[in-house]
Amino acid sequence: MEQETITVIFVIFCLILFVGVGYWEYQKNSAFQARMKRLRPQRTSYADLITAQIVSPSKSKGAFLNGLLFITDKEFILYPEKGVDEALVSFRGDEIIGYWRPRPYHPDSWVVDGWRVKVGNNEVHIHANVDNHWVIVKLWLRQAEARKIVNRLKGLVNEDILRSYRQRPPYIYHPPSPAALMSQDLYGMWHVDHHCKLYLTPSTLVFLQDDDEIERFIWLRDIQNIRLLEQQGEGGKDGLICFDIEKDDEQIAVGVDGSDKWARSIARAARRTLADSVQRKQKDKTLLEDQWAGDVFDIEAWEAQEYVLGDDGELKPIKTP
Repeated sequence: MEQETITVIFVIFCLILFVGVGYWEYQKNSAFQARMKRLRPQRTSYADLITAQIVSPSKSKGAFLNGLLFITDKEFILYPEKGVDEALVSFRGDEIIGYWRPRPYHPDSWVVDGWRVKVGNNEVHIHANVDNHWVIVKLWLRQAEARKIVNRLKGLVNEDILRSYRQRPPYIYHPPSPAALMSQDLYGMWHVDHHCKLYLTPSTLVFLQDDDEIERFIWLRDIQNIRLLEQQGEGGKDGLICFDIEKDDEQIAVGVDGSDKWARSIARAARRTLADSVQRKQKDKTLLEDQWAGDVFDIEAWEAQEYVLGDDGELKPIKTP
């Protein structure tokens, strides 16, 4: 009799627990749906719960957070999953400076020897000018969702950004390095105007302040006649990079350590922006991404490109990748 009583009590406890968990899940989902409906902007084309990091060029790592992402025909808005109704970050389409996938798409899981193996999330990095500061939003999501977001972003950005996204990987990228903007006096001597940080992305060359405030960014397609001056630059830099911006009739000189590698990188990145973007057939897409190494921004691949310094001081490629 005692055994039957214990069994009945145990069954009742399990039922109460089951109903309680079910009710808690129902309440949670109802609150989530209500929050999604309340925050959803007009003309939203994408809305979902995603995992993200909000970082900057100088701070590449940040806390993972769950957020409600909305993409409209004009804006990108990320709210916290719970709490206040204030956006974590938001920016218009014309404030997006670039977006890239540092690794190729991969399925969320695959079957190995009959077992389903989880391989993690896909990444999409979105760079934006938020109140004149360079902000990077890293999204971590399933392959299908990553594709949807990329397709929505294509409708928000300009042709420069689309061309940089369509470039054949690895993308040309260089993290911020201390640099000095230089000027030349009447006697040919170089002097430091002011110090900054030099930052290269697949579509822009950027001058940043220490707090990642944007001093200036230049579309790579506007950069011409890149020259490397093999001399010790003032301010402790090991060489000077000079280039022209034809549309503004302006010459810029910057001193930076590793100037030879920087000049090669800028030259190759600028040339890519002028080349026809890769036209990928569906049957070739898998092959292309299979050849793409899993490293984030394979710097060694593009630094190994061979260049020669011409008589005019301009770097010229020996071979075209």
